[in-house]
Order: sequence, then C-alpha cells, then structure tokens
Amino acid sequence: MTVSIEPSKHGLYRPTKGGFPVRYGERVQITTPELTLELDREGRIRYLTGRTREWPSPLEYLKRTDGDDWVYYSLGEYADHLSLYGEYYLPCPDYPTNRPLGGEPFRRAPVIDALRTWPEALREIRAQRAALPSNLRPFVDRLAVNDPQLLAERARKLHDIIGSAIPVLPPDARHVDYDVVPLIVADGCRYGCSFCCVNDGRGLVPRPMAAIRAQIQALKSWLGRQTGNVQGLFLGLHDALSVKGDLLRRAAEEAHHRLGFDDSPFSRPQLYLFGSVDSLLDAEDRLFEWLGAAPWSTFINVGLESADGETLRRLGKPLTPDRVEAGFRRMLDVNARWPNVEVTANFVFLSDDGRSDDAMLELMSRHLSRRSSRGTCYLSPLMSGATRPRMGRRPLLQRIHRLQRAAPLPLHLYLIQRL
Repeated sequence: MTVSIEPSKHGLYRPTKGGFPVRYGERVQITTPELTLELDREGRIRYLTGRTREWPSPLEYLKRTDGDDWVYYSLGEYADHLSLYGEYYLPCPDYPTNRPLGGEPFRRAPVIDALRTWPEALREIRAQRAALPSNLRPFVDRLAVNDPQLLAERARKLHDIIGSAIPVLPPDARHVDYDVVPLIVADGCRYGCSFCCVNDGRGLVPRPMAAIRAQIQALKSWLGRQTGNVQGLFLGLHDALSVKGDLLRRAAEEAHHRLGFDDSPFSRPQLYLFGSVDSLLDAEDRLFEWLGAAPWSTFINVGLESADGETLRRLGKPLTPDRVEAGFRRMLDVNARWPNVEVTANFVFLSDDGRSDDAMLELMSRHLSRRSSRGTCYLSPLMSGATRPRMGRRPLLQRIHRLQRAAPLPLHLYLIQRL
C-alpha cells in the first residue's frame, strides 16, 4: 500500500468562516489510495475523507468527536447552509438531531466503507514500520490507540472525569467546530421544563471548587499532547451562569491556565456556557466586566424559548412573557457594553400556527430600531412529542427564511451536537 505521511500539518489558529473544510490546530495527515486520514497529536483519528470516485465530494468528510461519535460534514445546499446555520457545512451526526435537513449520509455505501476500513488501513501502516523513515516510526507506534475499542474507552474515561456525558453543546460552539474541552461546574437545572429532553430533572447543584480542580487535573492528563491544541472551553452543564461569580471565575481561570489555553498558538481562546433567564438577570455587572477583560472571548447561550405566554405554558417553562422580555433586554445591554462577551438566545418552533414566531418578532421590534450583528438567536424545532412541528423540509425552510428577513438579529437553526 502506497502511503504518504505529513507529520506536522498546521490548520488555522483563529475561528474562521470559510467556504472550505476548516481544520484547526496541529495534526498529522496520512494519505492512502482510498482514504485521507487526519490524526491528532496523540495519533488518534480525527478526520476521514474518501478518495475514491464514489465518495460524494472531496469537500465532504467525517469527523470523530471526543465523545466517539462520527459526524458527517455535508456540503449539500451550499448557500442554504450559510443562511440557515451560519456555517458553510452542515454537521450530520449519526443520531437524530440535525438529520431532518441533512439527509442520511451514514446510509451511503462509500461512507459505510470508509468507516469500516480505516482501522485496517492504519494497522497496515504499522505493519510497514520498518520500511518508513526513522523520524516517522515513533508516530507510527502511537497508531495503536486507534483501536475502536480503545477510542470508545477513552470517551468513557472523559465522561467519567466530568461525571456526565454532554447531551448538547451550546450552539455558539459552532464557531470552533465544537472542539471544546468540557468542564462541569454545576449539575442539574434551576427549571424543569416539560419539553426539555436533555435535563435530568435535578435542581441546580454547583460543584465545590476542590472537585472542579480535581476535574481539571484529570482533564489535563486525559488531553496529553492535545493540551493547548484546542481553542474552546465549555463550562457546563445546563446553567453555569447560575454559579456564583467567584466560583465561576476561579474555575475558568484555573482551567484556562492549567489546560494550556494561556500559552496556546490560538489567537484568542473561546469560552462557552449556558445560562437561564433568571441567571442572566441575576448576574451583576462585575461578572461581565471580568469576562470582558479576560484573555478569551465569551459566549453565553440563554434559553428564552418564547415571548408568548400560551407557548410558555405549553412548554412547561416557569416564566412569564415579562420575564422573558427582561432577559432579552439584558442580553442586548450586555452585548452593547462588553465587546468580548456575546449573549445569544434560543427560541423554539412549537407549532405551525406561527404564534410564537410573531411574538418573537414583536419582542425584537420593540427593542431594536436597526439590525445588529450581535445576539444571534437560534431556532429549535422540537424533535419529539406532541409539540413536534408538523411540516416538511420546504415549508420549514420557507418559514425560517421569512423570519430571517424580518428579524433585526442574526437568526439560525440550532445545530444540536453532543459530546
């Protein structure tokens, strides 16, 4: 088998919106007649692209996450993707979240073949070790970590360290292609919305700083050579903004330092967290002043869900429209005052009647006289239950495009990815 190995291939070191497959940080690229494989510093497979004629497009590829999921990046309707998601590519995981608009790539024969054959391709390269240049042999020795069972065990180890799988990452994590280190600072949620499929029903329980420090140390060991090669930190789980400011600050600063963000080659690390309406309203200015002066950019995603009272009741959201409006005003205030902090919001697609859509647009028009590029709002079609939107692809796209034309803030579909 003819093989080409590039042991130190560098991607980008700042978040970029490009019309091409974006890779971040340092990696190793291996090319065989059938596949292009890209691996991290530890030698673990990260990206996979077919090179045969049957492969859908050389610009489409597979990515393996730290949670050991494979995600197919679809070029699809190129212009639609940028409009709908804010990205040129649609990540399609092999679980039912973004599938309604992303097709079924994991049922295509070339994708099935690539996922079946890549471990054997790496085993063949290891078997050719003696014929390779001496400078490549230490790296080839590390390819043993690509045994699918070992990769699955590594994902389980990550979940053991943080005490949980991550059922959903903040939608803003799309800016770094969902490459984040997760650090859990609180479990549960202060609400208990009946529509939510990711909360475990527990009330909000912050973790003590000693447990957070132990988690950081274990994550540093788990990352290994990947320390400093990731540009995003996710403070979880569902409402980290509710954690007292001092604990949140110490957790973020220690993670930033000990996990290699402060001396990484990335231009500006990114911090991601979820917040609730109440935690956003309770947060004092001094918290945002600290975040605004920190050596990273911060994105806080808040679930407003709806500005319509009847919709909130149907969702089981324990908020009133007045409270939602107050949260929206606070979001605009934070975004106007601290350039390195951006608060974004989620709204749901509840039904076909457009009631919640109209309330959202009315809320925006009351407080914005012109368009703004900060404060992206993400639309979340509910995926199950009696509130699932009953519409096909075309009506859904038409509805979203109508809202985008009318909304004074960026409006995109929520791309749900787990970790």
